[in-house]
Amino acid sequence: TVNDKIFYIIKEIENKFQNVDICFFSTGTWNPKKEKDIDVEQIEDVFKVNFFGTLNSIKAVEEYFKNKKSGIITIVSSIAGYRGLPNSTGYGPSKSALNNLAESLYFDFKRSNVRVCLVSPGFIKTPMTDKNDFKMPFLKTTEYAAEKIYDGLINKNVFEIHFPKSLGVGGSLCLLSLVRLESFIVSLEHFLIACLNFSESCKPPEVFEGCVDPTLRFTQLPNFSSNLSIGERHLSLS
Repeated sequence: TVNDKIFYIIKEIENKFQNVDICFFSTGTWNPKKEKDIDVEQIEDVFKVNFFGTLNSIKAVEEYFKNKKSGIITIVSSIAGYRGLPNSTGYGPSKSALNNLAESLYFDFKRSNVRVCLVSPGFIKTPMTDKNDFKMPFLKTTEYAAEKIYDGLINKNVFEIHFPKSLGVGGSLCLLSLVRLESFIVSLEHFLIACLNFSESCKPPEVFEGCVDPTLRFTQLPNFSSNLSIGERHLSLS
């Protein structure tokens, strides 16, 4: 995370090996006990390592690879960056930022014939995941991760390497569906409570024996926004 040190180390590597084909940047920190609440200082520390640590490293090799006109820059993110997860106020957003960064840099470096590759692993058994006090589905070994990464970098020309497949894009879509379903249910609750408050406070002429004229549009409902806010307050109290 210290710019001067990163540039110095990268320069030493360049001088020692002369020709560098692949740079693999994997920075990560995670403290589950501090992620349950909004701890701004903690979140800033996580971003300094997870996001800016990687960004500073990429900046240190930018000129080298663009002059070389070849090579691979690999950014390790996480499937936690796909969608918001519980108790992940710092880690998830930092990885999501890396995903966006990788997508942007992909186009920028492609002009110089340099490949940018994003690695999105699931749960891998490491000292960092050992901190977790919850069950980690499809937990894999570091050997498994290394094999998948090697295959994606060397044998396949893909932008993103994600594994295991059960927790990759498919798992993300399932999570997205659940989030959307929850959002829909909450919105429906708000709408029904607002309608209930509206019907109690103002019965328009279109209402007959408990039935509403189907041609009645929402824009015709007077003060609907205020009734919605009432519904939200009722919902929060229930």
